[in-house]
Amino acid sequence: MGTTRRQRGSKHDYPESATVIKDYATIKEIARAFAFGQLTLLVLLGSPGKGKGQIIKRAMDQSSGGLPKELYDAVRKSLGNILATLTPSTPVDVEKTPSGQKAVTETPVRLGPGLYIKGYITPIKFHIEVYKHRDAPITIDDADVFFSDAQLRERTKHLTETDKYKKQDHNSLTKELIAAEVPQVFFTTSPVCIIRNVWDTDDHICAAIESRGTFVVFDPSWAEVYNYIGEWFWDQEIFDYLWEKLPLLREPDIRIVLKAYDLKVANVAKFPWQTAIDQHLADPAYLAVAEFIGKEFKSEEQRIGAWIEAVKKRNPQAAASRATWHRYRADVERAWQIGERPTRIVLKRTERPEEERPPDSPIAKR
Repeated sequence: MGTTRRQRGSKHDYPESATVIKDYATIKEIARAFAFGQLTLLVLLGSPGKGKGQIIKRAMDQSSGGLPKELYDAVRKSLGNILATLTPSTPVDVEKTPSGQKAVTETPVRLGPGLYIKGYITPIKFHIEVYKHRDAPITIDDADVFFSDAQLRERTKHLTETDKYKKQDHNSLTKELIAAEVPQVFFTTSPVCIIRNVWDTDDHICAAIESRGTFVVFDPSWAEVYNYIGEWFWDQEIFDYLWEKLPLLREPDIRIVLKAYDLKVANVAKFPWQTAIDQHLADPAYLAVAEFIGKEFKSEEQRIGAWIEAVKKRNPQAAASRATWHRYRADVERAWQIGERPTRIVLKRTERPEEERPPDSPIAKR
């Protein structure tokens, strides 16, 4: 419940240089900066269920204008020839910083349709896809699986070099490369985003990447997640039930409303949709903290004592101490943000949005 920093060397540690971001507005700005090539190496960490991958993917789609890569490349080449005769240099925006100094930033450049990889991909397929999307943004989502392959780990190390032109080299010229018309060695300027739930600070590949990239830990509260879900969800009844349960829920996870909706559509009498949210309730000791915060006691010590007694009465083996109380209380107040509980949102959507079916890959020919 919340970001847990463990000792260095733990696979769940975060680098000391990592910046913790707690709001969706900022993480969307960071995603946009990556998609337009202003962040050449972004490592996005955090527990699952916050929508990290979708935010990055949406930013990549918006940066390309939604055009297929082949058409985009043709349009960019044509426009590039025209603009070259009109503008002698890259346009810039001049802004003033809070200190009054001028801050000059290059206008974002559209890099074209990017490569979004979810989970595992074979090393040679990765080589081919990186070539097809060279100079465009590349995102490796669910990279915990991706990093389990030694060859992919090594290729990622080279892809995240600080050189402008990063070398990609397959170990041999295979029939797959010949058939795909992809060179054994090529160079790319692609910005890279790596999305992981964990980070192994003792791994030499991770250590190399750690010295080069911008590290962000995304750790939103339930209030932030609730507001984010309200931007795109469509079932008010489920959304209201979530709002009622917010103070009692474990780690924020946007997927529980989708699971609830699937159960609602399935309409199984003994498996109600509320189950998807109720199963995400915290353990009894945590729930008791939320309950006892709202009760009247003469002192905080009396409140803690009553809570310990209640927890032990229910389960003599349960962990119940002053330290546990304070840890759970901090989590409860963080999740609920007592005094700042999110205002109930009336959804704008009333039905699930339509999604276009992605195209299948071409059928290989002999």
